[in-house]
Amino acid sequence: GGFKEAQFILGVLLMKTDWAQSQKWLLRSDSKGCSGAAGLLGMKYLQKSSGVPESVAYSWIRRGAEGGDAASQINIAGYLIHTNKKIEAYAWLKLIASEHKSDPMSTIMTAASIRKIESELDVLSLQNARKLSDIYTQKYSRSTYPFCSQSTPDIAKPLQYEKSIYSIAKELDKHSTEPYYVD
Repeated sequence: GGFKEAQFILGVLLMKTDWAQSQKWLLRSDSKGCSGAAGLLGMKYLQKSSGVPESVAYSWIRRGAEGGDAASQINIAGYLIHTNKKIEAYAWLKLIASEHKSDPMSTIMTAASIRKIESELDVLSLQNARKLSDIYTQKYSRSTYPFCSQSTPDIAKPLQYEKSIYSIAKELDKHSTEPYYVD
């Protein structure tokens, strides 16, 4: 039970202190459609100590990106550039450029990456990249998930100093018909 947002914030707050509990809450949040949870799990799984294959870790990041999480979209675009999948990387970068303009440095880097890919693709590949970009913009817009993104934890940071993370979770989830803690 519980709200995906509360589970997500609890999972984020536990990441540095109790990975097993963090993972439990992030998985629950992800199962209810919280795209940021999937992206965070993927980033954690990328660490060599996780023992998770890189392809599996990136499938979690892709899941977050497809759910509208900005950080996951940036991470999957970087991975695609690194693996020389320029057409799909272009599509993600165009989506990022159209939706995530709050960070000037990120905007400059995204624009530079787009220009670089445009200069490297032939005419037909660039047409295909632009078509895919249009599809991704319609399909993976962050407007489908206005909450539950990896930037959301900033909202919760001040709260952690006033109360324990468990009482925060209870507060966020007080309207749930099911108990918050399910072991």
